[in-house]
Amino acid sequence: MRFSRPYLVLHHALLVSRPRFARLAPDGEPVAALEAGDAPLAIVPGTAAAEHARRLVAPARLRAYRRWDPDVVDAVRGGEVIAGCGDEVEAKRALAARPDAPLQLRAVMLADTRDPIAAALPWDSLQLLAWVDLYLDSAAPLSVEQLLGQPDKPAE
Repeated sequence: MRFSRPYLVLHHALLVSRPRFARLAPDGEPVAALEAGDAPLAIVPGTAAAEHARRLVAPARLRAYRRWDPDVVDAVRGGEVIAGCGDEVEAKRALAARPDAPLQLRAVMLADTRDPIAAALPWDSLQLLAWVDLYLDSAAPLSVEQLLGQPDKPAE
């Protein structure tokens, strides 16, 4: 296989329980509270976010779930875990899918992470690879909001 240039770069994200973090770290950031605490963190094994979570917390604190939604999201909402580690698309989708979610949950993007998404092409298709890369160079970068069908947020 050959891979094109990335057409989207995602960040890993924590989907955190607002009430639990308010009690555990009223003045702190969720990542610092997560690193210092002993509450479990939800992951989906085999994902890039799960590998990142292994660097954040001790392996004994990781709790594996089969799927992000509904398994990890429900575990965070129900208080089984303090947070779920996934990517920003998963976290934002979970917030958008449930009307009451923004009151209970918060998505924290981990800006120091990068997960490039690219097209996989047959290894012997050099001309196709060149065309795909040319197209990606000329196209506007895809945002997570566009991917989710949401309006882009204005630059801050």
